[in-house]
This record gives sequence, structure tokens and C-alpha cells, in this order.
Amino acid sequence: MKFLYAISVLICFLLVYNFWLKYENSMFPLFTDITAILIFLPSFFILFFSFPAFFLLTLFKQLKKAFKIPMVLLIYIMAFIFSLNALEFYSINLRVLILS
Repeated sequence: MKFLYAISVLICFLLVYNFWLKYENSMFPLFTDITAILIFLPSFFILFFSFPAFFLLTLFKQLKKAFKIPMVLLIYIMAFIFSLNALEFYSINLRVLILS
């Protein structure tokens, strides 16, 4: 199981690294958007949300459900905010619109 987990992390890391959004000098921005939706975003959220949540939930098996749910929600919120910063959404209006 640990071997499959390590391979999954490696595959998601490689997909995020190879398909990181680069719009500069892009002749096909629509293709970049399609790869972002189909490949990059699922890999990004699996790498930064699902794996940390799975790791923490397996690490703290004895915790009650009342503590696990907020912990997973906190990881999800942190991954979402990290994605906003990492994907270069510098517009304050867009951040306010998305976060409200």
C-alpha cells in the first residue's frame, strides 16, 4: 500500500510540474485551458489536498469524527488559498469575488 501511495504522489507531482500553467508565449491558450481543467487541476488538488488529508487521517486514527471533519476542511481551505496564490490570481477583486 505504501508503494502505491508513493507512486501516486510521484505521478501527481510530475503532472503538476509538467502541466504548470504557462500563458506567456503560448500559441494555443485554449489548449492550455483544456489541459488545466483535465490534467492540472485534478492533479494539483490530489497532491495538495487528498494526500495530506489521507496522511493526517491515517496518522490520527483514534481521533473522533468531530475532530477529523474540521481538520480535513482546514486542509481543503488551505489548499484552495494556496492554489489562488500559486496560480497567480493577483487581482484583489477576483480574490474577493471568489472568497465571498
